[in-house]
This record gives sequence, structure tokens and C-alpha cells, in this order.
Amino acid sequence: SIAHKYIGRNNPRLFISAIEHKITGEEINSEEVERFLTAIENAEFDDVWEQPESPGWLYQYYLAPELDIFRSQSAPKVRSSQLAMRTHQCTPRWIADFLAQNTIGRYWLEMHPDSRLIDSMPYFVSTKNKVHRTVKPAGEIKILDPACGAMPLGLSAFDLLELIYREEMENAGRANWPANPTIKSLSKIHSAIIRNNLFGIDIDENSIELSRLSLSMRTKNQNCIKLNVIREDTLRKNLWYHLKSKDWPTKFDIILLNPPYLDKRDYNKKLKSFMSSNYGATGKNLYTAFLIRAIDLLTERGLIGAITPQTFMFIKSYKPLRELLLKQASIDVLVHTGLNTFADAVVDCAFYVMRKGKYPRAKGCFIKLTDPPKPADKQKILLKKIKTIDNKKTDGIYCVGSRDFEFLPGNVWVYWIPDSIRHLFRKLCGLAEVAEIRQGLATTDNKRFVRYFWEIPREKIKADCRDINDAKHSGAKWFPYIKGGSYCKWFGNRQLIVNWQDNGREIKEEIIKRYPYLKGKWEWVAKNSDFYFREGITYSYLTSGRFSARYMPAGAIFDVAGSAIFARNSDELYALLGILNSSWAGFALSLINHTVNFQIGDLKKLPIPDNLDSKDLIHYVKRAITLSRRLDSVEETSFDFVASADWTDGLARIADMHRELQSLQEKIDRCVFELYGISNKDKKMINEAADTKDEYQQISLEELAYRWVSFAMGIAFGRFKIKKNVPKIKDAFVPILPDDNKGLAKILREILIAIHSEDKAEQIINHLDSGGKLSEYLKGQFFRQHYKHYRYRPVYWLIRKNSELMCCFYHRLDRWCDFDDGIATNIEKVCPEWDGKKFPFPIDWQYL
Repeated sequence: SIAHKYIGRNNPRLFISAIEHKITGEEINSEEVERFLTAIENAEFDDVWEQPESPGWLYQYYLAPELDIFRSQSAPKVRSSQLAMRTHQCTPRWIADFLAQNTIGRYWLEMHPDSRLIDSMPYFVSTKNKVHRTVKPAGEIKILDPACGAMPLGLSAFDLLELIYREEMENAGRANWPANPTIKSLSKIHSAIIRNNLFGIDIDENSIELSRLSLSMRTKNQNCIKLNVIREDTLRKNLWYHLKSKDWPTKFDIILLNPPYLDKRDYNKKLKSFMSSNYGATGKNLYTAFLIRAIDLLTERGLIGAITPQTFMFIKSYKPLRELLLKQASIDVLVHTGLNTFADAVVDCAFYVMRKGKYPRAKGCFIKLTDPPKPADKQKILLKKIKTIDNKKTDGIYCVGSRDFEFLPGNVWVYWIPDSIRHLFRKLCGLAEVAEIRQGLATTDNKRFVRYFWEIPREKIKADCRDINDAKHSGAKWFPYIKGGSYCKWFGNRQLIVNWQDNGREIKEEIIKRYPYLKGKWEWVAKNSDFYFREGITYSYLTSGRFSARYMPAGAIFDVAGSAIFARNSDELYALLGILNSSWAGFALSLINHTVNFQIGDLKKLPIPDNLDSKDLIHYVKRAITLSRRLDSVEETSFDFVASADWTDGLARIADMHRELQSLQEKIDRCVFELYGISNKDKKMINEAADTKDEYQQISLEELAYRWVSFAMGIAFGRFKIKKNVPKIKDAFVPILPDDNKGLAKILREILIAIHSEDKAEQIINHLDSGGKLSEYLKGQFFRQHYKHYRYRPVYWLIRKNSELMCCFYHRLDRWCDFDDGIATNIEKVCPEWDGKKFPFPIDWQYL
């Protein structure tokens, strides 16, 4: 912040000049730098100037404000001149030490099993893979950082190399050691490391200067200027020719790497073209291209130590990279830290060591550290786990071979599951082999073709068609439309209808018009129409991270976001629904897809047992559907609504049904585990990983009171039918008078009394936010609740005529509204100031 004040926010060269002066005593050639240095003279920064890592971190924090633009929702593409600044991220020392000790240290121990270096490597992870290398001198070990920045990885490498040189001098001439050490004097170690071992490449001239400063501080030698650090682009395919011209090795024994992280969506046009031409599917992120390049630059059996985002391990689109990595290298050790790896960057990370070459029997050591919330916690726990690495009871440590990943869909690096689970993926067929999984209708214009069911008079909706021909000959325009929706199990999310009049004529015409390149093939968008109106299972394509599936009765059209599954018979349909909603399926799908988008390709790969004949499972699923339908029947915005929950014990009954559903979930899980033959040990692991306990949002008495007033309103306007003789409103409008003795309040009170009793009707009214006056509640609060409850598509409107407030029923406004246009469009016609969300009422009578 002091530098920003005196030097400015966009003068990195001046800032580096100031650091140079503090470290090396370089001459000051700038008034801004001099003022900055004067300002920090008395500040307690002595520790900063003593740390070789400081130049890199200071530079990173100096650049931080300039990166704010990239953190906004409307972040621009990263220009070439911004690339180094945007991707500069220093490696924390503990991670740098881990990577150095498990690459350089491992390389040295493989040449010298009798080395005592291991005593100085607290982060070294022993593995069961026994590798022996031909002995060569310390001075011939070539180490490259291809995105070196300020050389934080190089500093850790430097410390380890210093110990290696010392050990070589002590043991030279002994069996399996060089006859002569690389150097003969301890005073030559630093210069030998700089000259022989460390190499760095970066595209940023400032970073090159920072690496010089960092290594100068480490060697305490201001003459360490001629470093093996060059300004080049590592990703260029002709890099080798440039290296040869500089007398560099073209292959390296060890590569240490914290590459730039930049997703494809942030590439500028030039970078996108370059990455597409040179790296194709393996260039989705800059870091993935660096991984491929690093393996190219390694000698056979060479080691790469890298810290990158974890996305390459799990995300479907990174499958080509995973396949290439597993063909060309094997994993020695991987620490999965997830979020909060860096104290100042939000990125899910892993750091790991890979060995170039194919080693079919090799096993990698995977350490899971995703739970600790802070970097310091992760570091502390990692050290503890390493000390107990040979203890089979140590949690979070897994021994997995690269070939084990080949059995999982997409070759995802899910290392924490036992072999018994992998065996299920290898042994069982996928869901696609026992059921049809289909995408449905994409209308191309939901605003035009899709409505909530309450927007259209109920008699105009056809909900009992059995197939596409039945719908075509019905002459109806509106049909139930299943379109994904929020997390919901067993039954529900039935609020929408779609215009499929005349076999979808208008939708098909719009598809052909909008996509001329389809050449009239509307079925590419309105997919699988032969499956419309069939009984099946539907699920939500986009979720909050937990998968949920629902029974889909016959009579509906399904869409893409609510894709559907069709079984060979009804019993298998129920069995499959039970499996899909089980903890096993939640766990298995999380292995297949680590995002929140569950697509058809993911479900196809879900292992399904050979025998789906489980009477208990089918019985429990049917009961779960029944209970869920009952819960839907008391929700007014559900297509299956019957009546509001009973005032006396309705909420208790709802709670009982939710408790029974949870009990059924546990029984269904047990049945599914039995079908798959999953052991008790694996059950525990699955249940912990895939929590199937569903918390339901309890309804308050105040909310229930509102719902009864809303239900009574529907009865008054003839929208809902009951057997009792109650007052009816025959006109479209009814006044809301100043008191409860006339008008709408009087009618609603009489309806509530007829359904319940006078005492209970008073209880309902007293629980409204109205001070016990129903007319006051109807003048505003009711309509605000109703507006939100009906998702900004209200069927009861508050009208102001002169100074009088009136309520009208939308479906009686046929003189002013075309119901097919939908409520939103009609509100906009009669209330132009409406913005789609802001509460628009009361509506002035003049608009009508």
C-alpha cells in the first residue's frame, strides 16, 4: 500500500528497482523510489529483506489491485501483456519443499539408497515402488522450472542441492558413489548449483529479475547474475532449438512446476488460436498445457513435481489429458489439498510427483487433505501423516495404481474408493443397458411456449394423454411439461405446461426458422417425441450438487433439463428409481461427475445390478411416491393440489410423512446395498460420503393461515371445488372494504367457518399479520405473499378503482387478457411499470 502511494499501482519496474536497492544496494534513479524507500525506513521490514522468497511475494501483492478487474462477473479476456501479471502466484515454501524433497530427494535416494539425506527431508513420502538409478555426479542432475516466476521452487531445490553436494563430497570414492565429487571445496557449492543444476524459463522480464534477486539473497553473493534463467515461452514447440543455442540441456532429470492457471474461457483470440493449434483437447487451461510440455522435456524415468488445480483429476472435459498422462507417466505421490491451499487465492489444488514412463505395477501414494480449513492446518496434518505413512490405520492415505483409474468412467482419479467399489464399475453393466435414457423437448423460446399451469384455465390443459397420437387427436393446446427443477425426490416439480397443439406445430416451425442449418430436421431439437406422454423417471439436470429423481406419471412431455428414463416394465421402473435416489447412486454419480450438472452420459455409466427383482425395494419406493404425492396435494402451486393441510393437525401429519420418508430412505438404501452386494465397511464409507438425509422446511402456523385464506379465495372464485355450500363470487371483481363485515373479507370468513368452525376460522385470521382484521390483511400483505408464492405470476390481482381497493380473479379477465399469452405478458399490458419482479400492485383501474 505504501508502494502504491509513492510509486503508483502500475509501475512494476520501479517497484522492483526499490527491492533491488534494499537487497543489493543498487543505485536509485527515481524520485518515486527514493520517496518510497524513505517512507519505509522506520518500518519493521527487516525480516522481509532477509527472506529470499520475499521478492516474489512482494511483487505478487503489489500486482494484486490490478487484478481486481479479473475478479468481476464481467471480467475481460486476458490480453497478452497482462498474462504474466494475471497468472503470477508464488508457491508457499512448505509446498515447494515437499515438491523438491519428493523429486530431487527421491532421485538422489534412488541412486544412493545408503544416503542419509532422508533425515533432512521431513516432507519425503516413502512408497513401495523400488527404483534404482545409475549413479551420476550431483553436478549432472538437471532441474528445470518452466514457469519459474521469482524462483520459489528453485529456492527449495537450492537448499536440498546444497546438502546433496555436501554428501557427495563426504562419500566420494565409496562403493556406488562417484570416484570424485563434482566440487572439491564447500565454498564452490553455491556457484556449482547455479551453474550446473538450476534452470528457469519465464515469459515475464520482471520475473527473471526477481529470480536473480531471490537467488542472490540465498547465496549472499551479489555476483550470482549469470543465472540459467531465460525469457522464453515454454509452450512453444520450437523451444528445444532455442535451448540448444544457449547451450542448455534439451531434456531434464527433474521439473518443478507451479504453472500459470488460466481457463480457456479467459484466453484472448491469439492465445486461443495458439493453444488450439498446438495442444488441442489437452490445452483447456494453461496449466494443462504446461503439464504436457513438462513431460516432453523430461528424460526417461525423470520426475515432475507440480502444484496445479485439481480439475484435471475429475472434470469430464479433462479426460484427454488424464489419458495422456497415464500413458506417459505414473504417479508416485499426490497430496490433494482442495480449497484453501493458498492463503490468498480461491482454487482447488493438488500437488504431486509423477515419473515419466509406463510402470504397470507401480502404486501411487495419495494423501487426502481437503478437510482442514487453512493452509497452516494442511501443512501440520501433512507432516503428521507422513510420519505414520506405514501405519495402515492412518486415515486419508491411499495406495492406488494408475491402472486402477481405467475402470472408472472418464478415467477420473478417484483414489479414495476401495477395490470392491471399482470392481462394481468393471463388473456391472451401465444404466443405458437396462433402460432408455432420453433427452426431450427444447422449445427454443420458453417465454412463448411454456407457462405455469395456473396461468391457463384448467379446462384447457390436457393431462391424461397416453402417447403422441392421443395428444395430437385431442385438439388440446396445453400439456404438462416436466422441466427438471430443484432438488426433489420421488414425486413433484410439476408446475409447468407447454404448447404442443397440433403435434407441436408452432414449436417445430420456430425450430426450423431459428436453425436453418438443420434443413427442416426439427427432431434434432424436439428430441425423442415418440417417448412423450409415457410413464417414466425424470431428474434434474442442474442441481445444487445432490442428485434427485422422481416418478413421472404418464401424460407429460419432458425436456432436456428434465431428461427422462424409461424402464422395460413397471417393477423395474420402481427399482431403478430406488437405486437412483439411494446413497449408493449419489456416491457413484459423484465419482462419475464432480460438477453439479448430471447429464445423460453420466447416468448411462451408473452400474446397475443384473437382477432388479427386489420386492421390498419396489414396495418401499411405491410408498415413498405415495407419500410425496400426498405432500404435493397440499401445495397450492402443485398440479396435483387438492386442499391445504388441515388446520388442526395438518402440520403434524406433514412432519410424520417426512419422518416416514426418511425411514423409507434408510430401508431403500439397505435394499440397494443388498442388490449390489456392498460390504458393511463400504456401506459406512458410502453413507458418510453421500448423505441422503433430507431436511424439510417446516411450515409455520402463519404460513398455513395464509394458505387457508388463499384456498378460500380459490373457492370463492370457483377455482377450487368443495362439497359444502359456501358463498361464491360471480363477477371478476370483488371489493375489499374498510372492515370485515362486507365484501371479500366477509365471504372468505364464511368459507373458513363452513370448512372448519367459527373458532378455528378466528384462529386462522388471528395468525395472519393483520392484527386480527382480515380486511387489513387483504389490502396488501396477502397479495405480497401470493405474488411470491406464485413465482411472480399471481392469479389474484389487487385493483384500485378510484379510491376503492378490489380483488379480481385473473381467469375472469378475458375481456382484457389473452390467457395463452401468460400472466407476465398480461400484467405488463395492464401495468406498464412492472419490471418482472418488483411488486406491481395495486393496479390502477384505468389500465383495464
